[in-house]
Amino acid sequence: MIGRLFGDRPISRPEDDAFGLSSFADALATSLLQMSPRDGLVVSVEGPWGAGKSSAIALAMRTVMLRVLAAIGEGREEMEGLSDADLQARWIKLAKRRQTHIVKFNPWSFSGQENLVRAFFSELSSQLQLESESWWSRQMNRIAGYLPSFGGTVATGSALAAGASLWGIAAAAGAIGRALGEIGQKAFSKDASLELAKKKLAGALRTSEQRVIVVIDDLDRLMPSEMRAVFSLVKSLGDLPNVLYVLSFDDAIVHKALHQTAEKIEPDFLEKIVQVSLKLPPPWRSELHQLLYERLNAIIGDASPADENRWRRMMTGVIDPYLETPRDVTRLVNSIQVIWPNVQGDVDLTDLIGITTLQLFDPKVYDLIRNEIETITYADYNDEDDDDLGKRLEPAMAENPEAAKVAMTILFPRLSKAWKTFSGDSTVYLLQKEQRRISTKEYHRNYFVFGRDPRMMTRSEIDGLLTAPNPSKTLDAAIRRLESDTSGPPSRIATMLGQFIEVVYARPLLTPAFVRALFRQRGPSYSPRGRGVGHGGHPQRRAPFQYHHAWARKTRCGSAHRDSGNTGGVRKRPSDSDDRRRSRRATARPVRKRAGA
Repeated sequence: MIGRLFGDRPISRPEDDAFGLSSFADALATSLLQMSPRDGLVVSVEGPWGAGKSSAIALAMRTVMLRVLAAIGEGREEMEGLSDADLQARWIKLAKRRQTHIVKFNPWSFSGQENLVRAFFSELSSQLQLESESWWSRQMNRIAGYLPSFGGTVATGSALAAGASLWGIAAAAGAIGRALGEIGQKAFSKDASLELAKKKLAGALRTSEQRVIVVIDDLDRLMPSEMRAVFSLVKSLGDLPNVLYVLSFDDAIVHKALHQTAEKIEPDFLEKIVQVSLKLPPPWRSELHQLLYERLNAIIGDASPADENRWRRMMTGVIDPYLETPRDVTRLVNSIQVIWPNVQGDVDLTDLIGITTLQLFDPKVYDLIRNEIETITYADYNDEDDDDLGKRLEPAMAENPEAAKVAMTILFPRLSKAWKTFSGDSTVYLLQKEQRRISTKEYHRNYFVFGRDPRMMTRSEIDGLLTAPNPSKTLDAAIRRLESDTSGPPSRIATMLGQFIEVVYARPLLTPAFVRALFRQRGPSYSPRGRGVGHGGHPQRRAPFQYHHAWARKTRCGSAHRDSGNTGGVRKRPSDSDDRRRSRRATARPVRKRAGA
């Protein structure tokens, strides 16, 4: 059964913070509430994808709401216990009593440059119009008549239309007019009226004590043209008094995308828009490790790596270099959580996490391994020299060549030998098989088929046979089930014998009762097709369990002769007729006298 996957949604409560974002969010909330920008302010929260920008902003906005509501007499302790939905409801209910407003806009929810700008105006007005009798409503209605309807989209007279028209004023005054193209130029033809409306709005904002915080998240997910449209919009509106913009984006991605647009972008384009740039502090490696271990332990339960030293090498040399953000951890553990129930007990835990890390963060290396896995494990034997194989499989195309090569040497001792690198792994092949490693030709399929190889019995089935209270009956049922499977060679029964050897080599599960049951089994001499079940379909050969039975009889009878028939070289007990012939020869042979007798 697959448990609940770990979410990638932003957190908004300090108790859910595992990476120290709360202190950053608290400082941001303090600045937003204490600053008095007479000409507006644009603040950016910058960091790579998955670093926690949205969580930091959500924590900051919750802190803003708690402080504003506490300032007007609401109990802080009571509100801190409220859920996000209940706190938002309280925030809206008390709109007339507070002077701070928060507007959230996610541009990723919309597409198209023109739709994006319209959506911003509509979203801004709709959230502010929740306070229909507020100061904002009166200011919007006062200047709504200056603007024409926007292509029929904005209906005059409604609250939404008033808000959308109001915020359209600033668009005409700046670069956003160019972004809208010809339609925007025609719609905003009354420049004088629009500029006058903007001045009136700015004057009203300046004399009032109203504060508006506009949050625009996920800017780095937009198309380059859409990014430019939003930045131009913010530049046009950024000088309105007491309006603070909080922008969230990955600085490297935004700069790269803006330089891909047709129109040339100046190097200092963002610096002219953003007045305060805040870099989100990266998570500490120890915090990422702690999150990974907690979530992995919740998934695997009592399971543990078969080789602790090997796991440590995989963690430090492979997994850790690929994990940069909390989102990376979430992606990895969610993949393991989906795969683990299907392969539990039939894969090596270290190998599973290592190959899944490559699949997620270095897919070209994963594809290389998947395409060459039968060659690496000798499942598809060829006479390629190990040195030649090592040169051919060099992970030069990897996102992280060093980590990828370390992963391949840990996963495959053959490549470690070919590259002459120390892997610290001297595990014999039989134990590798018992651990179900990816380096074995018997079990490598378990890592690529999203489940177990149907040709092999599962570990739980093998352990069940070895520890059954009535092994004779259980083993007989297993043989009857497997003997009709002719999908080999090798046969399913021969494969089962090999799996018994693997387990017995590593763990003391072989009981006297099972040994007696194993040696007493007399499988049929022929399958329904008239062929032996243990020899790849060759006729006139006994089933493998008969040979074990013959070997057992031999050990009880002392000396034995090698069978002259087609028995695969198994020594068998002499028959009664053999004893009689030897007796007659001994009787007929003359006895020599010893010298001096």
